[in-house]
Amino acid sequence: MAVADKDDDGLFTVATKALMTKHAPKGEAVDFALATIGEINDEATKLKTQEFVDRVIRSYQGEKLEGPVKTTYRQIYENMATALGVNLSNPNDPISELVQIGIADLDPSRILAQCEHIFITIGAQGIVADLLDMPTAGQKILHCNLHGYAVRGYPLMVLMSFQENILR
Repeated sequence: MAVADKDDDGLFTVATKALMTKHAPKGEAVDFALATIGEINDEATKLKTQEFVDRVIRSYQGEKLEGPVKTTYRQIYENMATALGVNLSNPNDPISELVQIGIADLDPSRILAQCEHIFITIGAQGIVADLLDMPTAGQKILHCNLHGYAVRGYPLMVLMSFQENILR
């Protein structure tokens, strides 16, 4: 369609996405990407696409390239969720809430630092956790070795508060 519509931006997308299907410096995906570059009419878009394709091929060949700005896990998961159509700015969306919980719970050290007798295991995982490959968006189980007690739920902060109230 991008060729028929003479959509150079669409051809850029096609060429760059083709490379993501096979992580190899040679082969059908690379051949297709290079052929697609030949279909781009706008010289600036063609140059941008060629540079991108060359960079990806060099990285597949093992060359260590200076990358873009370092990203955090928060940014990665927010981008993944947004790509799946999750509106993270909607506080009333339960899917958005699970994503936010999962992101907040990626680093459990704020909970674990409160007591040497607790540890966390992963509980049941739902579709959000599976789609984002983010186990912390599912249930967690907070265990206490000292009291032989465990509580299951979603946000670690809520689990810790609940456990503190029970074990007083």
